[in-house]
Amino acid sequence: MNIAILGGGIGGLSAAIALKLSGFNVEVYERHPTTTEIGAGIVCWPNASFVLAQLGLLDHLVQVSASLSKMKRFSADGKTLGTLDIEQLDSLMGFGSYAILRKDLMKLLSQRLAELNITIHYQHQLISLDKNGTEQVIAHFNNGTSIQADIIIGADGRMNSIARQYVNNDNQPIYQGFVNWIGVFESEKVMFPDISVSDYWGVGERFGIVPVSAKKAYWAGGAAIDNISMKDPTKYKTELTSIFEQWADPINEIITNTPVSQINKIFVHDHQPTNQQLA
Repeated sequence: MNIAILGGGIGGLSAAIALKLSGFNVEVYERHPTTTEIGAGIVCWPNASFVLAQLGLLDHLVQVSASLSKMKRFSADGKTLGTLDIEQLDSLMGFGSYAILRKDLMKLLSQRLAELNITIHYQHQLISLDKNGTEQVIAHFNNGTSIQADIIIGADGRMNSIARQYVNNDNQPIYQGFVNWIGVFESEKVMFPDISVSDYWGVGERFGIVPVSAKKAYWAGGAAIDNISMKDPTKYKTELTSIFEQWADPINEIITNTPVSQINKIFVHDHQPTNQQLA
């Protein structure tokens, strides 16, 4: 059986590896000219670590990630609100929790695809899906090529998914009234000796710091904002400072010393659940 996967992000690449290991012929079609990532980092909790073990990636991930010990919650002014013992969770689940930069996870997934001889077709922007009088769905790309497969999997994102439009007759993402600024911070000094997540809570605002080593962390500063505005990277630090300037250390040190090139701004969108029953 031949399977085509539309989208070469974490979901698409992970699906490709799992299907190849199950004996299927798989090819991936990605719209960008190379592997990309939009986020700063990700925590692979025990359920994800279990899956990565099945994909043959866990040992490699452990080498380029940080094993988390605790999640500490604080108020905006630094008062302790509680602590989750992640090591106890890991012990109960039988797998560890690891913090990794998204670019490093994407690199591991891409290398695994190469090991398994799974082809990624870059610069294939999907423009339409149709049956064209056949039983198989045909995928058409903006470079003039088309493909047929026994199964087509849509992993083409949440903002303009042609696959979601084809299946649900609707692919309109809904803005959730929340903005996340995300970034990667690195210091010459030890900043995170115990490799614990620090999660600061305000009213309609939040700042999280996740170490991936004693000197490096990814972070996310979020705020409830009603409207979507233009993205202007030159204003990101000013926007962050206006929200978090009075918050506890080391938040402002992290904002100040994160290069603008390492900061992204995401207007959080999601999709309403569908009631459509698939045959």
